[in-house]
Amino acid sequence: MRWRLVSGNPTTPVIGTVVDTDWDYYVPSYGDVNTGRLPPFYQLDIRLDKRWIYDNWTLNLYVDIQNISNRSNPTSIAYSYDYSEESYSGGLPILPIMGLRGDF
Repeated sequence: MRWRLVSGNPTTPVIGTVVDTDWDYYVPSYGDVNTGRLPPFYQLDIRLDKRWIYDNWTLNLYVDIQNISNRSNPTSIAYSYDYSEESYSGGLPILPIMGLRGDF
């Protein structure tokens, strides 16, 4: 079992915008590099493992469930077209993995 708490990745905040009327585009003005942070997040992972040992080889069966709490952990910032609103892009949802491994 692994529980991970992350303080949030550093980001460079958008402090304003300028409108480019020729291209109808908003150009962001950035603040100081890495002075902002994404919100903190946590993740809980669980792994079940069973190993069979034979004379010349081993067989390993495992089930690994990542992000078992199914939290949408923020990984980046998504801005609206004019940078007036921001939202967070989430990471992976709950991710079950099952595997079988043989070593000779």
